[in-house]
Amino acid sequence: MARVSKKQRIERIVQKKIYHVGIYARLSVDNHNEKNESIETQLDIAKLYIKDKPEFELYHCYIDLGKSGVHFERDGFKQLMEDIRQRKVNCVIVKDFSRFGRNYIEIGNFIQKIFPFLDVRFISVTDKFDSNNMQTVDFCVNLKNLINEMYAADIAAKVKSTRISQQKNGSYTGGYPPYGYNISQCDGKRVLVVEKDAANVVRALFNQYEAGVHYNELIRWLYKNNIHRPTEYRKYKHIYCRDGEVLLEWSKWTLKSIFTNPVYIGCLESKDSCTESSAEMEIFIKENTHQAIVSQEQFFKIAHYLKKQSLYYNNKNKETLSILLEEDIFDGILFCGDCHCKIKRTTLIKNFNHGKKIRSYTYNCPNVTRIDARKCCSHHISLEILQEIIKESLKKEWLLSNIKKQELIEYIKSQFELKQVLLYKNSEVLKKKIEHHKIRQSEQYLKYQSGKIGLQIFKKVQQENRRQLEFLSEKLTEIESQQKNYDIILTKQKMLFDSLLKWDTTSKLNKELLHTLIKKIDIFSDKRVEITFWFQESN
Repeated sequence: MARVSKKQRIERIVQKKIYHVGIYARLSVDNHNEKNESIETQLDIAKLYIKDKPEFELYHCYIDLGKSGVHFERDGFKQLMEDIRQRKVNCVIVKDFSRFGRNYIEIGNFIQKIFPFLDVRFISVTDKFDSNNMQTVDFCVNLKNLINEMYAADIAAKVKSTRISQQKNGSYTGGYPPYGYNISQCDGKRVLVVEKDAANVVRALFNQYEAGVHYNELIRWLYKNNIHRPTEYRKYKHIYCRDGEVLLEWSKWTLKSIFTNPVYIGCLESKDSCTESSAEMEIFIKENTHQAIVSQEQFFKIAHYLKKQSLYYNNKNKETLSILLEEDIFDGILFCGDCHCKIKRTTLIKNFNHGKKIRSYTYNCPNVTRIDARKCCSHHISLEILQEIIKESLKKEWLLSNIKKQELIEYIKSQFELKQVLLYKNSEVLKKKIEHHKIRQSEQYLKYQSGKIGLQIFKKVQQENRRQLEFLSEKLTEIESQQKNYDIILTKQKMLFDSLLKWDTTSKLNKELLHTLIKKIDIFSDKRVEITFWFQESN
């Protein structure tokens, strides 16, 4: 097969003039009366736009409900980008820019850099914006996005200020009340009031833990007594599991969060910051804001014990980490074929007679240890066996398919090009953060000089700023190194792939190559392993 140049591929795409459309709609508020109407309106506007336009074919509608526009950590948006990466979507349509997002810098990256690189057309209907003709409207787009971002930042600042004031006045500003409490209005404040049944469970947990009953025994006791977890308690509005309801086991993290929450001795935590950085938070405790469930003596006795336990395990982990922990090359792509849960890696240190210590790695389904309906069959696989299976599967898949070796090499290269886009995006974000902290240093110095903040706070903030700058600079250097060494890394991946296809058993797999070629690996209880390759879906 003659190799097709990039220019020829672009010309073929242009000649077809067919766009597979992904319509994206977002609603930031969780209002059931408005939710469907608002989302439907956004979708209808986009669908009406492509109606009677033969060059557009609707592929899918992507929706995010109750999601903020200031960041892009949204499930619907992530699925849209995944489908773009797999070439299922090459045109994104939104009602307006604010539905796509309210972060000026991030939106600019997508419209001006990421989408053009991925050959994706972007259309905002009511803004009359089309990336195929964007040079004349760049200024309007940037101005509108900047307004959206400033609006979101202004609202966030006002909400934060009001919340801090309420916290310091003893008002509960959280969402759901802590387990064992309900929320009541008193003198214009949201006050926590004891909920009898849940409070009895909290007391029983404190009493048992103080008596030496450990987490696993407490979890079994809760399950045996049909006591719902806090999540299901909020859902069903009662403590004990009834017919037709799902009973799930409590987690150790939930128990620990109860034992360390000062709310159970009648205190509320409030947080304030001397700068916008979350790392510079100061915590204030407001005492006697509501009725306590346990005594201070019992609470601090357990807190002291937990602190000792934490120090013990931290020291133990330091000793363990002295033996090099290798990167988990299967992280994120290994799943249990029976319960579909992500499989986790466990490590065991082996001691040899001559004093040498090495790590061995095994992959297990985390649901094996559960005691509820989610309990999974016991099965595991060692790292060595898994690696050999993957090597053999790669060779077999290549031999049995009609995919040519050069085509797979080109596929690997295309995936690396996408990663280069992400590296560029991350480097730009880091540069903005570094600039922000440099400006923050100057601002804090001016505040100190004018007497707005004291010397102690100034030193603390400057120290934190320096620490953040060092961390961000190291990350930026690492990314820039990856960008510079792109050709070297790609050549190594090609050589590794080539050696695997030649059945070189000494070849060692790495994370980059695995995640480029493999979408998912399922491990079943009958020792069966199923592998889904990305290149299978792209052909």
